[in-house]
Amino acid sequence: MDARRVYASGAAGIITFMFLSSFTPSPDAAMAERMLAALIPRGRDVVVLAIGSDRVTGDSLGPIVGHMLALRGAEVYGDLRSPVTALNVMEVYELIRKRHPSAFVIAVDSAVGADADVGKIKVLPRGLRPAAVSGKKFPRVGGASVIGVVSPERLGAKGLSGVRLGDVLPLAGAVSACITNALRMSAEGVGNRSSVTG
Repeated sequence: MDARRVYASGAAGIITFMFLSSFTPSPDAAMAERMLAALIPRGRDVVVLAIGSDRVTGDSLGPIVGHMLALRGAEVYGDLRSPVTALNVMEVYELIRKRHPSAFVIAVDSAVGADADVGKIKVLPRGLRPAAVSGKKFPRVGGASVIGVVSPERLGAKGLSGVRLGDVLPLAGAVSACITNALRMSAEGVGNRSSVTG
């Protein structure tokens, strides 16, 4: 399947998939990986901005993904040792822009959503607004984003503290695999766009 076609196949360019386990990747997961690879402009370095707090289980998706990706050699800001939270996200994003001025940034964060979306991962062809569930009004960060829906929206930010680590870890593994595979495909030239900001 042509990667540009994949990019346009989701509602508003969004691909949603559920990853059941590391042994049973879904066809939608492969499509999401191709979409993410297609979003990465040819010849640009990639930096992952993994957002979240390791002190709130439902918000720990970003730091866990950051940790997993760093172990695989990716350029990552935000992990279990140095989380990027609402307190420092804009400062860290500016630091990334200074240190890696031509890099394409993939933002990763946990999210709340519809009850039916809990446990799903979404790849979006745009950045994300950090701490939106807490009512913060930050500008978008990143040129693309990957979010894991960890709690129902109806519970708001308070619902994040009731999320089980056993629910977050499989999502983190799936997000990490999605990004790792997309980076590999991008390096191989699978469907890269020629230019984009991010």
